[in-house]
Amino acid sequence: MDEKFENICKFYSTIHKLKTLLRTGWLEWNVNADRFESVAEHIYGTQMLAFAVNSEFNLGLDIEKVVFMLAFHEIGEAIIGDVTPVDGVPREVKHEVERRAVQKVLETLESGAEILKLFDEFEANQTKEAIFAEIIDHFEANFQMKYYEESGCTDINKAGIEAKELMKQKEFKDEKSLANLWIKKYVKRELSEESKDKAFTELAEFICTNSIFKNETNIEDLE
Repeated sequence: MDEKFENICKFYSTIHKLKTLLRTGWLEWNVNADRFESVAEHIYGTQMLAFAVNSEFNLGLDIEKVVFMLAFHEIGEAIIGDVTPVDGVPREVKHEVERRAVQKVLETLESGAEILKLFDEFEANQTKEAIFAEIIDHFEANFQMKYYEESGCTDINKAGIEAKELMKQKEFKDEKSLANLWIKKYVKRELSEESKDKAFTELAEFICTNSIFKNETNIEDLE
């Protein structure tokens, strides 16, 4: 029994690091926030967003599988840290190192092999659940960037290198919103033609054209 307790404690003490490991990719875009969100906060955001999108659209998904994928899709960062494109690590190398880290985190748990299969399914991006989860992963970042902008943490006149390069392109040159630039860049570059579901393209447009974080439910709404 002590061994089972030790396995639980070892796993939790490792993934606990994700609660304080901050996502730093925003630095490349010169987001000026007092504190960036943690990896654990990002994971929570992806799960809640997946639930909401699945609730409003009949996508025929195994949403429980999606939520589990998202729960574990970043746990390797508890060991390797928050690796972003700015770090210059090739995608294949990042995947290999991250998978080894995920395997290490899960190795003492009896259900570890099952979770590792979900991680591999997410990374392979072939099933409809994996494709949906990957898009949700990006869209959570879209919402987060919108939050930073609405909180006054962005200035397109002080944009980072990638943003400045984008603004040299004809379709982006008149953009005045750093969040919109971020979101439109994602829709153009990351969503394949096959996966440009109408719900997601229209959601992106809605985020770009509306204030999102002024309409949250507050305690006053309970009265």
